[in-house]
Amino acid sequence: DENWRQELIKNPNMFAGPMASIKYFEVKNGVLCFSLRRTRFDTYSYFRRAGPGELNLKKDPLDKDGSRPVSMGSVTVTAPSQAFPSGAIIVGKRSQNAAFGQGKASTLPSGYFNPDVDRMVVGDSAKERSFVSIRLTTIKEMVEETGIEDYETFNYLGLINDSVLSKQPLIAMRLGLAFTKEELEGTLKDMGVEVGEFSFVS
Repeated sequence: DENWRQELIKNPNMFAGPMASIKYFEVKNGVLCFSLRRTRFDTYSYFRRAGPGELNLKKDPLDKDGSRPVSMGSVTVTAPSQAFPSGAIIVGKRSQNAAFGQGKASTLPSGYFNPDVDRMVVGDSAKERSFVSIRLTTIKEMVEETGIEDYETFNYLGLINDSVLSKQPLIAMRLGLAFTKEELEGTLKDMGVEVGEFSFVS
């Protein structure tokens, strides 16, 4: 509680919203399988500060008493153009209002799975059968951080450990856009308070 009070002094816009913590994971025949339990951003904020900066995904078990929420990090690549024949990677500089990593550059979009929102209903909605949707999380974060609402290609890259910003395991992916760097320049906009400025990397 004291940790969260101190965080709110630094950034009163932060919200102790719902998250889903990874309780256990394994890869079966190339498919990432994991079980989840509920957590909150204030709990994660504490464990992020108190926990180790490094995590060996092959050796270290996930601490059942910790908070390692499901998150995703993307590399978004523009369509090819004459100046950028292989496309350009969109990079955002995190604003001073971001929850962490203020002033640092990162690829976009990135964010956390919200167990109350980021689900998709499959089949008859009356049966209330819903599934976790990392794609839904990705689209939501892309709209919030860039204003872009669509992508042309979507590829999972793997499960990695981000030891710099989120300090936790995250699902990495690559998004390909139908727009060139020249078409996007000047049109990207942060819908919230996380990204201060945008740039493009060849």
